[in-house]
Amino acid sequence: MSLNDDTKSQFYHACKGELVTTQDLRIVKAAKIARVKKILNKINPKQLMELFKWEHPILVTTALDMCLIHKDEECISTIVQHIEDNFPDPELLSTVFPYTAFVTSVNLMQRILEAYPNAAHELLQGRTGAHGRAFTGTFGGNQTALDICLKMNNELAIHTIAKYLIDTLPDPDLMSIVFPYTGCLVTSTSLTQSIMERFPEQCSKILQSVDSVDRTALHIACDSGNKQAVITLLSALQQCNILETETLRRDKSGRTALSMARAEQKREWCVDERWNSKKENFEVLHADWKFVESTESYQARQETAYAMLAWIQHFAPDKVDGIHRR
Repeated sequence: MSLNDDTKSQFYHACKGELVTTQDLRIVKAAKIARVKKILNKINPKQLMELFKWEHPILVTTALDMCLIHKDEECISTIVQHIEDNFPDPELLSTVFPYTAFVTSVNLMQRILEAYPNAAHELLQGRTGAHGRAFTGTFGGNQTALDICLKMNNELAIHTIAKYLIDTLPDPDLMSIVFPYTGCLVTSTSLTQSIMERFPEQCSKILQSVDSVDRTALHIACDSGNKQAVITLLSALQQCNILETETLRRDKSGRTALSMARAEQKREWCVDERWNSKKENFEVLHADWKFVESTESYQARQETAYAMLAWIQHFAPDKVDGIHRR
């Protein structure tokens, strides 16, 4: 039997919680988790999926989106635990899995992958709500767990997942999903070398794999100012005879890896909003551009661009003019 909108709304508001300033936050959180558990205990797996998919008619966000917006680790952990204990269904977990990316303990993500190795593709490719209002901030909508890890600079989670796949689930298709995100890692060099050794016949495919916005590991390494990773990736691309095609590859916004490294200091549109309980909506108080990148990070990207051109000039001088122009 399908759930009525009343129950869906109750679950949504239970996950959203109350905006309070005077009460003891521990008491408020305990009451919130109790409400969430009470609703979960009354429904079956099909109804649970309905709760996850239901969007607030005004805010256009799901209950799980609200957990992400408020970075409510305890609520997400409670939902995951309920699924594991009562309905160990990979489809349900793949719906929740992207939201586990902001949980401080990376053990939660690894635990789910270890418990359902045959569903690893679905888990890693599961996405957050497609719409996601602007006030979800830098996360937006339609994000995978790895997208969120990258935006939160959660390098430990990306490294842990990549290392787990190399050591335990050596599947080139799975590595193709994770590899682009490793471009931001300090450990990218050792991971890339491990992948080249582990998958010698599929290394070209893995090196050419892209994230949800068509960025390769080289794109992300350049965007992160990760000079050492860029040098390692250029060497690997040359070994696989795909150096020129990959350095000229463009992401969904039309940028090459080099253009990302040479871009101006990053800014984002910052919206300051206030909850208006009478209108059941958010009111915009202020909106403006703000810098989201430190001067040091900007300089690191510029140095990465110079290092990239210097490497190509030295090891592939016949390619440098074409790459530099584009």
